[in-house]
Amino acid sequence: MFLSVGASDGNPNPVKFAFLAGIGGKGVVPGRPQDSFGVGIARTQFSGAFIPFLRENLNLGLDHEDALEMYYNLAITGWLSATADLQVIDNSWVGVPMTKIIVEFEESLRKYPPIKAGTPEPYVPPKK
Repeated sequence: MFLSVGASDGNPNPVKFAFLAGIGGKGVVPGRPQDSFGVGIARTQFSGAFIPFLRENLNLGLDHEDALEMYYNLAITGWLSATADLQVIDNSWVGVPMTKIIVEFEESLRKYPPIKAGTPEPYVPPKK
């Protein structure tokens, strides 16, 4: 089990407060003593002094970010395991810039399509 809490006055710190909490365990499934699991939650509240910088310079409207993570680690042998992990982030600041990057990448693919596999060398682009 874990808990972490932090707080500041938010000036000049970008984070006003944050907390993390979670629980983990091992061997909770009968017959699976080496399997492990974990569940955690987090919240970060950004400083009001920092948010104008985000909006003006990075085109972000971020106020806070919430996260949830859950995992289960399946012990297959003494040296091999497989892990399933789920992460959910709400109000993530990366949404706006990542969407812009993806849109620009898709536009570049339409303008400059990838070279098809097996194209002979040297490649000569088609004339338009």
